Amino acid sequence: MFKKSIAIIDDDPDLLNIFSEALKMSGYDNVSCFTDTVLAYEHIKKNPNKYSLLIIDDKMPNVNGLFLSTKLLEINPKLNVILLSNFKDFQYNYKFTFSKSVYQYTN
Repeated sequence: MFKKSIAIIDDDPDLLNIFSEALKMSGYDNVSCFTDTVLAYEHIKKNPNKYSLLIIDDKMPNVNGLFLSTKLLEINPKLNVILLSNFKDFQYNYKFTFSKSVYQYTN
């Protein structure tokens, strides 16, 4: 079990509720949900060591999940990130290059 909190970032409030409830039923009590990527970014930036795991939707208004996750990993490289995607929309593979807090990706 994670000792720290889990953050779920998704623009769909119904999915946030489902994921949050499923995690809580599995014993993860410290779950925070965000529908707004800017608020999520600012909150995590102010609390860089609060979260052990981020679950982020890849397709959201204003910013995609990969971009958001790379920005959050710059703040705390120890974060674990799961990117969610609707399978039919997932038409690309990400390849990460890790180098001293610099995260680059290619399609």
